[in-house]
Amino acid sequence: HPGVVPVHELGINEQGEVYFTMRLVEGRDLGEIFELVRGEKEGWNRTRALNVILRACETMSFAHSKGVIHRDLKPSNVMVGRFGEVYVLDWGLAKVKGRQDERNLHIRTPGDSAEPAESALLTMDGTVVGTPAYMPPEQAKGNLGELGPRSDVYSMGAILYELLSGRPPYADKGGSPYAVLSALTQGPPRPAHQLAPSVPAELLAVCERAMARRPKERYADMQELAEDLRAYLEQRVVSAYETGAMAELRKWVRRNRGLSAALAGAFVLALVGLVVSTFLKQEADANARVAQAEKSNVLRLSAFQNLEDLVRRADSLDMWPVHPDMEVVYDDWLVEARVPVAGLEGDEETLGHYALRDELAERVARHGEEPKGEEEQEAWWLQQLEKLIAELEAFADAETGLVEGDISPEWGWSVRKRRSYASSMREATVTGAEVKALWEEAQAHVATHEPYAGIELTPQLGLVPLGPDPVSGWLEFADPQTGSVPPRDEEGVLERSEETGLVFVLLPGGSFWMGSQDEDPDAPNYFKPSDGSPLEPDERPVNEVTIGPFFISKFEMTQGQWKRFTGREPSSYKAGFKIGKAIDLTNPVEGVPWNEATRVLWHLGFDLPSEAQWEYAARAGTTAIWSFGNRLENSKWYSNVSDAFGSQWGPKGWCYEAWDDGYALHAPVGTYRPNAWGLHDVHGNVWEWTRDWYHDYSVEPREGDGERVKPPRKPYRTARGGAFDWAGGATRSANRWALPQATSEKDLGLRPIRRLERGAAD
Repeated sequence: HPGVVPVHELGINEQGEVYFTMRLVEGRDLGEIFELVRGEKEGWNRTRALNVILRACETMSFAHSKGVIHRDLKPSNVMVGRFGEVYVLDWGLAKVKGRQDERNLHIRTPGDSAEPAESALLTMDGTVVGTPAYMPPEQAKGNLGELGPRSDVYSMGAILYELLSGRPPYADKGGSPYAVLSALTQGPPRPAHQLAPSVPAELLAVCERAMARRPKERYADMQELAEDLRAYLEQRVVSAYETGAMAELRKWVRRNRGLSAALAGAFVLALVGLVVSTFLKQEADANARVAQAEKSNVLRLSAFQNLEDLVRRADSLDMWPVHPDMEVVYDDWLVEARVPVAGLEGDEETLGHYALRDELAERVARHGEEPKGEEEQEAWWLQQLEKLIAELEAFADAETGLVEGDISPEWGWSVRKRRSYASSMREATVTGAEVKALWEEAQAHVATHEPYAGIELTPQLGLVPLGPDPVSGWLEFADPQTGSVPPRDEEGVLERSEETGLVFVLLPGGSFWMGSQDEDPDAPNYFKPSDGSPLEPDERPVNEVTIGPFFISKFEMTQGQWKRFTGREPSSYKAGFKIGKAIDLTNPVEGVPWNEATRVLWHLGFDLPSEAQWEYAARAGTTAIWSFGNRLENSKWYSNVSDAFGSQWGPKGWCYEAWDDGYALHAPVGTYRPNAWGLHDVHGNVWEWTRDWYHDYSVEPREGDGERVKPPRKPYRTARGGAFDWAGGATRSANRWALPQATSEKDLGLRPIRRLERGAAD
């Protein structure tokens, strides 16, 4: 193959030594090429480098067709020749299908030899591997029997990651190969889109699919990866990003701009001709200058279809979540948005939409009661113009518009507000003198607090440290996007109000027992139903799950926090509603479908917890039925369920428990006692969405966050925690509720999580 350096001769010299001769290749490796791309030198750019990666993929596809896997793909092993040739080099660790492996690729640990932790990575048979940043997880873990073509796909995806993000995977782990290896075995690298928000979403999707942790979730082979890269370069549909007829149509238009523009122009000209002829017929005395002006105005109206594109882009991955590096993106969008808005008034040479509407309205008013022919067409055109004006006025509204407004139910945060927050975000949460001191205190606490052992805490862009909870000792952090940063009183308790933003707790991660069992009272998570609440089959068997550190909200997300970010109030029981006690903005938001919850949290830079993360946090280190123990009657101190108060004030049939917890509906978050880790309302109040598909526990959880990602037969999601209109037994730590993701119930809310970012906050 042209991408493999040929062997010209193989023989034995006079000393009896084996030798071989190969073509001399002169050029630069891909790592050097990436440096040229970053510096925009010698004509190198991302597109040109993508073509090199595509050529390397084609070479590997050929090798795989011959049963050969490389097992050591990285930028230094891809050479670009002086005349554009692309070679894949260093096949020393390659394996041929059907032949016994002569290499022991298990990695030596520092304890296996005298090698220090910062030395080069070595295999057990002494081969220098170097950085493991491009190594697939199965190879890093020593599961060599799983190595195959998809392992090379992962490595090629890691090479693509470096091109897109500007640095290799796990570069934030420092220079130690063993530190990178450890991080690789624990979870994925930092998402590329966070390092380079301006990279096209299609390329990010290709990279993510190629680097999927599980081999079966990657591209089936190198040819499939090459096809997606080729599709991107040729402006065709990229399968990792989107499929379907509409996607094909959009790509066709982009590839055939001239033809599509001509077709669109023909349509516009036909429409223009119709309207202009109407004008000329009814205004026979109009001079040529006026007719030409009217024609140009109608032509210009057709160009304002980009309004829909501006709205779509404002809600896309390109402009969420808010980040300081996206200031240029926001500025470019705001400049583009001026064009349609300026059309309302027009300029000295162009008739504005308002003036053209008024002229059309006068003509239509002169029509009879039953206009016909061209008069009907003129009336139709006036309706379209009025609709366009209304959309542009809403788009540009100074208070609620998408351009310069503050917040609205239709748009959420305006682009100007995002731009303003992005410009102050880094100083307000990372680099400012006051917050910098808070981060230093938080880092000192992590270094001395035993449960946080092994965690490297760096400043997290967008969070403000609040110090440790006075009881649990866990560190807490505020999110300024969703409201004000709460102070602590003299006893260290957070002083909260309707204006308070989300508060996150940093949990260290670890192993815990998930699920329930009724067979062994001495084993973890034993539960013998005695109150009519059954042990469901989907809670079995109890299984040990290990997850990494993460942030989780101390409280359920409130109506005020949701409203301040989205401008909407989806809850059935809104602020001001009263049954027994009045609802306010500190009550949990509810009535939010799974898709909407996921979309809004994605805009915030957060996510829903996996079921494992949720149960780990709810149990707070316990193996009891509830985090507060095994006695249901103690629920009155910790959870809001259907009880005697609900019997007095709520709908009939809501009374399940004898005690009085004080609320018939959901209570303000934090009303009841927290669990041992400082989390409130994990039992009762409202059910809480989780990220997982609903599965039984035979589906193995994903490493790092415990999510079960296998597509189910029934497209249900899971919720946890019970609610105010359910019995106390439903609030058990292991209890699960499966429901369609379009469900929007009055007792169903959410509790966000945020991933722990490694390395410097950028």
